[in-house]
Amino acid sequence: MLNFFIISIILIALMLTVRRMLVSKLLSVAFLANVGWLVVGAFQKKGLTELAYFSFDSTALIMLSLLFIVAVPAFFHSFIYFRTDSDRGVPMYIAALTALLTSLVGVYLSNNLIVLWIFMEATTLTVSVLIYHHRSAHALEATWKYVFVSSVGIALAYMGILFMGAIVSPSEEFSVSFAGLKALAANANPAYLRIAFLFMLVGFSTKMELFPMHTVGIDANTIAPPPISAVISTLMVNSGFVAIYRLLRVLDGTEVGSWVANVLILSGILSVIIAATYLLKSNNLKRLLAYSTLENMGLVAIALGVGGVARYAAFVHIIVHTFIKSSLFFQARQVYAVYNTYEISKMGGYIKLYSVGALVLMLGALGIVAFPPSGLFVSEFLIFKTMLAEQRWGLFILLALALLFCVYAIIQKLLSVVYAKQPEKLAGEAPSSLLSLSQLVLIGFAFYMFFFQSGEVVNLINEAIK
Repeated sequence: MLNFFIISIILIALMLTVRRMLVSKLLSVAFLANVGWLVVGAFQKKGLTELAYFSFDSTALIMLSLLFIVAVPAFFHSFIYFRTDSDRGVPMYIAALTALLTSLVGVYLSNNLIVLWIFMEATTLTVSVLIYHHRSAHALEATWKYVFVSSVGIALAYMGILFMGAIVSPSEEFSVSFAGLKALAANANPAYLRIAFLFMLVGFSTKMELFPMHTVGIDANTIAPPPISAVISTLMVNSGFVAIYRLLRVLDGTEVGSWVANVLILSGILSVIIAATYLLKSNNLKRLLAYSTLENMGLVAIALGVGGVARYAAFVHIIVHTFIKSSLFFQARQVYAVYNTYEISKMGGYIKLYSVGALVLMLGALGIVAFPPSGLFVSEFLIFKTMLAEQRWGLFILLALALLFCVYAIIQKLLSVVYAKQPEKLAGEAPSSLLSLSQLVLIGFAFYMFFFQSGEVVNLINEAIK
């Protein structure tokens, strides 16, 4: 673990020092090898702890695996992106992406609330560089908004940590490891636990893109380069999920456990309703995908709150969403290469112009709205099944109606890109079909989760929810 961080820091320093494209590519490959080596070692050390603050539990193993799978095409598409875009700031971009992924590794593996908080703050600083990559007025506005709102969120999360400290008497030792917090929370003052959870939920929702702090993620995804939007909307969102899930596990079984679950359900349903509203009127392709992330994270929050089998569904949803959403954001850049715009109303005839890319959009559209054989169908089926088993009829009806609007909006808008009348004048031309190969592979992984419900992935999820 220590070797991973040392090597990553050295690579970042070299990226910033030697400002050449070829060197950046080689150092990126070296970083991916470093991550791959960490993932292999993590599975070998499953259940163990290193450096006192990092544990290789099942949740961490799932998230690390997803990070490596998405990071490979993220670097690849980033360098493809520089072919048709200005290469100004490329070394800084690659160094910031490397630092962001390194920080996310720290979040996933942290077994300590303070250490997790520190790495979460590091993700804010590193991703802000990437959002500002184009150095335009819109990029500057989105960057400042992201830094400001995320900093407020991190500050609120820190307030939550302070309230967690209030559950300890002066004579006791305050442990901020998740295992230590769980032991202390069992006999803690419920009022302090409720306040602490609210502060941390609001704070970490800036990363998970949940209501009420979801707007910062929407703007960041819209402005950032598409490969970075793919990382923000999947790996960054996953970091918020890890933080909230580990906190939920601390409070499970306490006097406030059911209250915490209801708060998550409320946040989740509001997220889905807001997403449905804005999906219907969104005309920007990347913004549409960003609001789709809000919808899916709302479903995950509801699943965590409902509990039982739905928590298994939450992990399945996170995994499959990571595959599908990253593929759609990678494809978004190829759409832009054809039309030179992200405005959906100015697109059409994509299936004639770039048939392989159109296939990605069609499969991605079916996948993200949970049509079989999407793995999201499995997770949503389990969520609704759990709701019905617990007779949550009001929640079931409200969520079903909101999702119908989401499905309509996403299918109608993405398929209009594919089948609507082709614009008379095109600003670009179709890229190579090989660029869509990585996206088809990612969607294939998402469909794999529909057909196969056994094996190492299922075992890891079951261990994570025990």
